[in-house]
Amino acid sequence: MPDTHEDIRRRLFDAAWDVPAYAPAPERTVPRARRRAALTISGGVAALSAAAVAIVLAIGSVPSVDGDRTAVDGSGDPREYLVDVTTGETMVFEGLPREAWLYDISPDGSQIAFVAAPSGRNQVWIMELDGSGSRQVTHDRLEAIDPDWSADGSHIVYAGFGSGTSRGLFVVDVATGESRLVKRLAEDPWNPMWSPDGDRIVFWSSIAGEGQGDPSVTTTFPTIRSVDVATKRVRVLAGGGPKGAWDGAWSRSGRIAFIGARYDGAGDAHGYGLWTMNGDGSEKKLSFPMAVGDAISPNWSPDGNKVAYILSLHGRFFVHVFDFTTGDDRQVAAGEFADWTDDGTLLVQEFLPEH
Repeated sequence: MPDTHEDIRRRLFDAAWDVPAYAPAPERTVPRARRRAALTISGGVAALSAAAVAIVLAIGSVPSVDGDRTAVDGSGDPREYLVDVTTGETMVFEGLPREAWLYDISPDGSQIAFVAAPSGRNQVWIMELDGSGSRQVTHDRLEAIDPDWSADGSHIVYAGFGSGTSRGLFVVDVATGESRLVKRLAEDPWNPMWSPDGDRIVFWSSIAGEGQGDPSVTTTFPTIRSVDVATKRVRVLAGGGPKGAWDGAWSRSGRIAFIGARYDGAGDAHGYGLWTMNGDGSEKKLSFPMAVGDAISPNWSPDGNKVAYILSLHGRFFVHVFDFTTGDDRQVAAGEFADWTDDGTLLVQEFLPEH
């Protein structure tokens, strides 16, 4: 295999420029942008040997089930601000508690779901957008992360453990706080998102696939899948081979945006791009090819005309917006996470170096 362990280590640290040194498990966590950038750039979510994956995990990638991510991040000072994507004007947003991350604004714009660990375990919380009425809505014994509101605002899907020892997809009733398991999977599911009709959930994970080169080398690829909430049936929508795909996001009209790339025999990613497809995986279309960098977390504007995403470039993270009506792509802010408050405004989170 061309890549040595040191090569993988170097590329991971180039991507995740200030990921902190982890404390002994289970006291460890890392913001979603750095975690996913480290995975995609280092190849931990691409085609790697089992030994290479072990090295990536050892130095700060997605932890094993035995080492759940808990406690406060501690990698920098988080700040949130509202960004007008047309003018670039910003305004400081002070509603979220300091330890909040992985947030999602409700469809009606009145509430925000976020992940926080004030008692040492990541759980999903919700509050009013003005910062009032904060309450914990999940009580997973290990952790609950990656919340996403249903279209009617009555339920939140998240990735958690429940009573098991492997991650699965769960749904919590916002009114009652009752959680139920949708599907437990052999591979860790990330970034679950509801379909507009509430019938399916899209997510991504790294699953084994047929790679290029030495057939004896175990390979994994980022793959977007969906699960039917009623039947529990899982189907592959994109990726799962040399054409990797991750971070699928449903628009209100039912179209899915995702990040795609090609992987060569050495496990290196090429040809990053923003893609769209139908909810069943058909009619895949490259919307915007990216010449450099790694991208994560696409997010549709409510009107479906724009997609915000995070671009990792030279060890930094920037918020970009692609406009489907004009075909323009531009950087609007520095930051590691962004969600729309309305069609023209993003709530951006950035981690500043600790002082």
